[in-house]
Amino acid sequence: MSEIADEQVVASVKEGVLVLTLNRPKKLNAINYGVIAALLEELASAEENDGVRSVLLRGEGRAFCAGDDVVSMGEPPYQVPPGEHPVRHMQQRLIRQWFWYPKPTVVQLHGRCHGIGGDIALSADFRIVSDDLIYGDLRARRAIPVGSGGTWL
Repeated sequence: MSEIADEQVVASVKEGVLVLTLNRPKKLNAINYGVIAALLEELASAEENDGVRSVLLRGEGRAFCAGDDVVSMGEPPYQVPPGEHPVRHMQQRLIRQWFWYPKPTVVQLHGRCHGIGGDIALSADFRIVSDDLIYGDLRARRAIPVGSGGTWL
């Protein structure tokens, strides 16, 4: 687990809680492949760590998560199965792991929370909500299919 400030996801363990911080404040913590890969890696590592009893996910800066990084998702960190859309595949993998995580999960919501950020929030066991939260799903207005589970959640 890391504490380097220039990483897209900063992780630390404090009193048995794995604190994961989305660390792209200039992009309002928009999700890309790198963020998804980092979250998946940290969650897999913490699942095997008996010193981690729960997970808190938060966003650095003025937003929890503005959704997908529509400018650039980057490159998928591994080969996506044939016929799968890379964004949907990566997002669904993250949402499934977060939703079925064997330890309690908490999200700390503030500022903007849209798209996959909202799906991540709905997938958590508990939500701590700031009074400045603006929560919504812009995908319907823009006719973007919801591939990360938001309609099911």
